[in-house]
Amino acid sequence: MEFSKALLRVAVKKAEEYELKKQDRALGSIVGMINALTEKADTRNWQTLPHSIYYCRVPLKEGQNEVTFTLTNAEGKTVDHHYTYTLKKGQILFHTFSSLESNYPSYGSSE
Repeated sequence: MEFSKALLRVAVKKAEEYELKKQDRALGSIVGMINALTEKADTRNWQTLPHSIYYCRVPLKEGQNEVTFTLTNAEGKTVDHHYTYTLKKGQILFHTFSSLESNYPSYGSSE
C-alpha cells in the first residue's frame, strides 16, 4: 500500500511537471527541481524487524489472574516476569513482551 501511494505521488508530480514544461520550460524545470527536493528516500530498514516472534495462548478465568512468564538465558539463569490481569467473561486480552536480548532463547529445549 505504501509503495503504491509513493508511486502515485511521483506519477502525479511528473505529470504536473510535464504539463508545465509544455507551457513554460523554465517554470516546468523549477517545479521539477522542487519535486526532486521534496521527495524523501524510504529509510525503513529490514534490520529493525525482530529476529524471532513467539506467541502463546493462555486460557484465563473470569476475574483476577496472576501469570508468571519465565525466561531462561543461554547461561541457564531464569528471569521471572509477573503479570496480573482482571478479565470479564468472553474478554480477549493481548499482551506483548519485547526483549533486546541478542542470544537465542532456549524455552525448555536441550540445545
